[in-house]
Amino acid sequence: HTHTHTHTHTHNEKHNNLEVVLAQFIDSVDCDLQKQSDSILKNDKRNKNRRLSSRLLAIMDSRRSAEIGVRTLVDHFTTENNLNDGVAYNILCTSIGKEIERDLFLANKLSSSVCHFLGRHLQSSANKVRFSSKLGIKIGDSFDQRNIVEIGGLLVDSILRSCTLSSGDTHHVFVHATVMAPQHKHKSLGVIKCDHRELAALLQSTLRYRPSSEIHPVAQPMVVPPRPWKNVDEGPFFYYNESFMRYIDYKNQYKPLRLEETQLRTLLQSINILQSTAWKINRRVLDAITHLYEHENGNVAGLPNKLDHALPTLDEYDSADADSMRRYQHKKRVVAKMNAEEHSLRCDLMLRVNLARQLCSESEIYFPLNIDFRGRIYPISPHINHIGNDVVRGMMLFAKGKKLGSRGWFWLNVNLANKFGFDKAKNAARFRWALEHKTHILDVCRDPLQHRWWLEADSPFQALSICLELGAVYRLVDEEGGCVDDYDCCLPIGQDGSCNGLQHYAAMLRDEKMAQFVNVANNDLYDLGRGDVYSEVNRCVQKMIADDVANVKSKAHEFAKLLQGKITRKIVKQTVMTSVYGVTEYGAKRQIKRWLLAAIEDGHIALPTDVYSAEGEQLLAALAMYVSKYTLYAIGLTNTPAYLSMLWLKNCASLIAKNGFRVSWITPMLQLPCTQHYCDRTMRIATKQQTVSLTTHSSDNKKDINVLKQSSAFPPNFIHSLDATHCLLTARQCYLQHGLTFASIHDSFWTHACDVDIMSKVLRQQFINLYDGPSMLQQLYQTFCVLYPEIDFAPPPNRSDFDLQQVKDSEWFFS
Repeated sequence: HTHTHTHTHTHNEKHNNLEVVLAQFIDSVDCDLQKQSDSILKNDKRNKNRRLSSRLLAIMDSRRSAEIGVRTLVDHFTTENNLNDGVAYNILCTSIGKEIERDLFLANKLSSSVCHFLGRHLQSSANKVRFSSKLGIKIGDSFDQRNIVEIGGLLVDSILRSCTLSSGDTHHVFVHATVMAPQHKHKSLGVIKCDHRELAALLQSTLRYRPSSEIHPVAQPMVVPPRPWKNVDEGPFFYYNESFMRYIDYKNQYKPLRLEETQLRTLLQSINILQSTAWKINRRVLDAITHLYEHENGNVAGLPNKLDHALPTLDEYDSADADSMRRYQHKKRVVAKMNAEEHSLRCDLMLRVNLARQLCSESEIYFPLNIDFRGRIYPISPHINHIGNDVVRGMMLFAKGKKLGSRGWFWLNVNLANKFGFDKAKNAARFRWALEHKTHILDVCRDPLQHRWWLEADSPFQALSICLELGAVYRLVDEEGGCVDDYDCCLPIGQDGSCNGLQHYAAMLRDEKMAQFVNVANNDLYDLGRGDVYSEVNRCVQKMIADDVANVKSKAHEFAKLLQGKITRKIVKQTVMTSVYGVTEYGAKRQIKRWLLAAIEDGHIALPTDVYSAEGEQLLAALAMYVSKYTLYAIGLTNTPAYLSMLWLKNCASLIAKNGFRVSWITPMLQLPCTQHYCDRTMRIATKQQTVSLTTHSSDNKKDINVLKQSSAFPPNFIHSLDATHCLLTARQCYLQHGLTFASIHDSFWTHACDVDIMSKVLRQQFINLYDGPSMLQQLYQTFCVLYPEIDFAPPPNRSDFDLQQVKDSEWFFS
């Protein structure tokens, strides 16, 4: 306890010292900006062509600008561990410029002096159009990319010029430098570095998270119900505006929404239903997270390690041996990289935990929503929301409970089994599994830090949340003489799709075999158990590895011997899941490598050399390439119709892009116009320190269309637009027809425990409605032929005759 107290006291002292230094820097930059402002305004009449960025900086609040610039720079240093390598200059300029833009234009009223000259310069984009000649600028008007970088560059110049640690000191603590880019050996990169040893040590020793006072209100949840989206320009906030779509190319992605607003009423209504869901923070789960990290140094249940990994020492190596020293340097780099990654994870966790702590006292919180260009739904507040990882999801409760009832009790227990990975059995078996663990549940409910059975779950903090809820029900029934019908349950219960991307392909193609693999079919009719495409792919991979072991002449014979019987469902699962979304060979290799490394660290796979040595890393990379190739081949064998459909979608997109067009389509039923933005044009922006090169995706030049990206991204983007449509239709129907509280994480749908049966029926019916009609691929083909008559498209794969009505009785479709 004394050690913890001393550590906390030292940390607070360092944090306070840093704040003193930051205040001094802000004063210096403020003073410098005021001098610049006076000079600019004095000479403004004589210099009519002065850049917008300079004139803007001159009339802004210099103190506020200084604070944004200094704190953004320090955030990049302390939360992303960039002290050694420096902060990339282009990233820093963009970050500061965007913060300045948000701070200026998200205010409800702007001064007439700003309106006077900015009206001509501001980019009319998103919800940022039309100027009143009297008022000037509407809320939300924004700069273009060039102005953002230029404004950020001016702030960086002022920081470099002004920041010293004492009055009269000529040693500037931040400097601009040029280094070799880590990803491009022959390309230089401009960075901002800390050139002061004492300050660097202070920054290094201070784990600085952004306090809520520094987080813009738009990036935080709301504590009152969001305003409904009336149209694509009027959003959920009362004093701020946000784009309805997270567009990248305004002209081709956002502008069509305005032209089609009357057709988007169903879409807007669905989003409004989702963002009207009220939440609250689960205080007991938050307390457990805080204790495990603050008092036990984390490194459990997905929490980052609070302590750095120890760097290797020279004592462990032979300094006279060149190979030994190479191993030492390599291990040192590996550990330093691990520490840098842990540092970022710590900062992220502290930000989320402190925001959650602040929101604990609120009886209701809300997550305003918008969509990406495919229609997928995302909370506008990025730090705390139900779409986060297990740590954040475990903290989430519906603000209002519903009487549990017998069916709610059933689904509450089933959900616990799911979180422990016991999710391949029938629901009745999962229910019995949870009942058999009543003793564990009661122990956890009494003291989750003393009884840690919940840490064995695949999703520990969500499992803890369920244990606390189940324990409360047991206490009500066993000790207070109540019944499950009397219990108000606030816990959201989820139903997850079974490899949802392939489920959409199975429905589109009406392919019976694939429908069985991904549980679109009612497998009880075929005397089959739960369909599991991941296990099927894994069996194929293991068979191919066994063939290589048997064939001593095979080039992969040695690899196969190392891996025979070692490849598990978990190793191939992510690649199978993302194959539907266009995973590349390189991406598959990275995924497999990560899971192989985890298996090696767990002792499941043994290598003849240290995996963290240079030789070990080379061997791991070779093994990952070997397994990933077999995995992708096995995916093609087991899901041939889906694979052929993906090829057809790719080929169509390639033809469209080669003719100089962006690939566009309209989602069924919701009528959302979707356009891929992949169009690369390099823009060069001159600043005082260097020329910044940025890639912009907005170009009218047909030669700028990225053919490879347009074609490879189309299959996953098309499927994403369909799963988003299914989600939104389900949300709308659940609310309008049954009054259900509904939330979603793409292909995971949540509601109260007592309403899971209703939601299950609705989501199945909406899935049928989505595909019950003419072939979707045939309709897409006809649309492409009309839009691009000069292109000769091949016809799509034929649709088979599987009865999609079976999904109504498929227990594992969503479970």
